[in-house]
Amino acid sequence: MRRGTRTTGALAVAAGLALLGLLVPDLRTPLGLVCVSSGLVLVLAGMRLHRPRHRLPWALVALSLGMLLGVDVITAATGRETAVAGDLVLAVEALSGGLVIAVLFTQLRGDSHLGRADAFLAAAGAALLAVQVVLVLEQAAPDAPMPWVALAVPAFDIWALAMIVHLALVRRGMERSTTLALAGSASYLLCDLLAMVSGQRVALPGQPMQVLTAAGALLLGLAALQPDMGLFAVRAPGRRLRSASARLLAAAPAYVTAPLLWALGLAGVLPSIGESLVVPAGYLLGGAGLTTALLSLRHAEHLAERDPLTELLNRRGLDGAVDELRRRLAGEPLQLCVVDLDDFKHVNDVGGHRAGDELLVEVGARLTAAVGPRGVVARTGGDEFLVVVADAADGWGAGDLVLAALDPPFDCLGVPTAISASVGVVGLPHGACPDDLLLDADVAMYAAKQAGKGRALTYRPELRERVLGDFELRRELRLLLEGGDPEQVGRLVVLYQPIVALEGTRVVGAEALVRWKHPRWGVVSPDAFLPAVEAAGLGARLDEQVAAQAVEQLAAWDAAGLPRVDVHLNLGIGSMRRPNLHRAVGALVERHGLSPDRVHLEITEHDELPADAASTSVFEALAAAGFPISLDDFGVGYTSLTYLRRFPISVVKLDKSLTELVEGSAEVPLLQGISALCRALGVTLLAEGVASGAQVPPLRELGVTYAQGFHFARPLAAEAFAALVAQAAGGCAVSALDAARQAAGAGAGAAAGAVAGAVAGRL
Repeated sequence: MRRGTRTTGALAVAAGLALLGLLVPDLRTPLGLVCVSSGLVLVLAGMRLHRPRHRLPWALVALSLGMLLGVDVITAATGRETAVAGDLVLAVEALSGGLVIAVLFTQLRGDSHLGRADAFLAAAGAALLAVQVVLVLEQAAPDAPMPWVALAVPAFDIWALAMIVHLALVRRGMERSTTLALAGSASYLLCDLLAMVSGQRVALPGQPMQVLTAAGALLLGLAALQPDMGLFAVRAPGRRLRSASARLLAAAPAYVTAPLLWALGLAGVLPSIGESLVVPAGYLLGGAGLTTALLSLRHAEHLAERDPLTELLNRRGLDGAVDELRRRLAGEPLQLCVVDLDDFKHVNDVGGHRAGDELLVEVGARLTAAVGPRGVVARTGGDEFLVVVADAADGWGAGDLVLAALDPPFDCLGVPTAISASVGVVGLPHGACPDDLLLDADVAMYAAKQAGKGRALTYRPELRERVLGDFELRRELRLLLEGGDPEQVGRLVVLYQPIVALEGTRVVGAEALVRWKHPRWGVVSPDAFLPAVEAAGLGARLDEQVAAQAVEQLAAWDAAGLPRVDVHLNLGIGSMRRPNLHRAVGALVERHGLSPDRVHLEITEHDELPADAASTSVFEALAAAGFPISLDDFGVGYTSLTYLRRFPISVVKLDKSLTELVEGSAEVPLLQGISALCRALGVTLLAEGVASGAQVPPLRELGVTYAQGFHFARPLAAEAFAALVAQAAGGCAVSALDAARQAAGAGAGAAAGAVAGAVAGRL
């Protein structure tokens, strides 16, 4: 059973006992003895179970309950009030008062000035009400002076009860032990107050007040059983304040003290001394309350202009700060910078949101220090900041100032982390507010991201065309991948670049390469739109559509009797991070009746994969399902050897920059080392970018098994590729060529045959 459920059940039992005591007078005394004894036992058990670092507060609580038990035993035995019982009650009152004051002090420690002002007003208002009670009690016995105990104890009870209510109204987030202990203390204080007002020092057997003592003891016992009981009266666990309106409502007793005392004076209840002293003090307190209310509203307005995480200005507060900056700098030219952190999501993914929050706070501090008194900094949300700064005297531009501030590595949870930013800069003429030019600065910032990130660009009109063109590109890509009208957004075309076996000169596969055939722009190469696809989060969807076309075409070639070839599919970073990738590809292959070993999946080093178990498990699942995994562009990206160790790679594709080294280069030993490494790991080598026949013999000598490149063929349409495979197989697949001609028309078939003949001569 959960702790919260057990506590609720115990509270229900305590409430039931209290109700039983109220309904049956004869049970009040025995129930009181049982409850106080149980509370004492629970406090001692809680101290032994949780072993709080600071044991003194709970030891005092246990002592108080022990003395209360003694009071109940004495009054039950004698049936009357005795001097010993009265002295014990007074001692309990002193201990309870000390604990309440300690809790109040720790709860208020660390508060803002406004929070302390709220508490002071509540305390002062409660003190005035307590004085009023004392005056009324003294007036009730004009012939005989009342003892100081009869005056001081109820006054303190009223004050302490008012402060407990104040804490409950203005605090949130207090630990359960503190809440229960305060509730138990309030129950006992109320019992003591009722006894003193009725002219007693002790609740006598059979009186309803005994129920309050019993309930308070049980609540203190339950408080000691809470796991957070070590925080009671030690530090302020409930540091958070409620909203300004809630705090004003909590201080309402202080504000109404003056009219309340005035009304009592009119009714003749308030003594003359009260009218001459307490009422003026009440009016002063009311005035202070109204002043605090105004300060609270001003504080709320201040918070409305600040970012809660970094304490920087937000967009609402930036305009006023810029006006003040202009007055201070006597009209010097200002620059507006939009600062967007690059790859900030990676920090949250690796270090968690705590690391991200700490980084944002540090970025704000660095930017503020960099601009100094000549600028202002705001955070508009997420990882975007606004900087307004005057031109530096040493010729540094605003963008350079920002980049220099962010250049040193940041400490992210103890790990040095380099963070770059893309900065858009625009001049801020006199009289213009930041919002007027924010769009231009945003355009420059997006252009900086497109240009490679980690740089600052000043706005120029041509940048708008470039950025808006990128937005239009992303919009049309989204429509394209969502099945938009081909006459408006075009269609995807898959071409196939042959992969040949260097031994036997035969075509063994094809790499599926996508092109975008646009109605206005013509054929768009992948280099022009793939970065935009990944940036828009559409990479996985694009890969899915290319895979569907390529696998369907592979099944069609098989049905046409073409000799066996495999298809190689490129995976972008979006696909590589899909946890269910093996299921999606497996379902596609199964739907077309193909075996998984016919579909090679290529991952590239250009996109860094996170070094975690989730990404590794994706490729292990693919390999377990029978899909060969190829490492594309080997030698130019991230940690090639690390990828070979982490992922189940079966084919390594040498980047063309390495393939070029075979022609008389002094770096041939590098290729020999790579070849030896692949042989030791049982990995097949494939050379990309073979541009001439002179590269083929040395590649064979190095142990390269497969190759592709313009020397053999450029990417071909499906029918041209089929003709090539048929031609390379010695004419044994004439039916495939005939099928291609029938599908594409005589002109397209003749072109396919011409391509096939030209390529076959190079094999």
